[in-house]
Amino acid sequence: MPVSGAGAHFDHAASSYSVAQPGHAFDRGAMLAAEKCAFLFEPVADPFTERVQRGDKALYRARFAGFERQTAEKACKQLKRSNFECVALKN
Repeated sequence: MPVSGAGAHFDHAASSYSVAQPGHAFDRGAMLAAEKCAFLFEPVADPFTERVQRGDKALYRARFAGFERQTAEKACKQLKRSNFECVALKN
């Protein structure tokens, strides 16, 4: 479920994969991370942040929706070459 970002209007479930970055302590931190990476994906992917619960701690993950499996994996490789951590996730 998106909690903020330009992708709040986008139907993330309509695409089969998304690219996610590691969790941040604050929603704004996750959105800043998404903004730093967005140039790699425009206009293909739609950035948003997602709240995830890890025990008693809430984290916010930057995600990009709009991928199929192969393109999500390629996007992650591209992010990793630019020194960003990521994982391709099935929606």
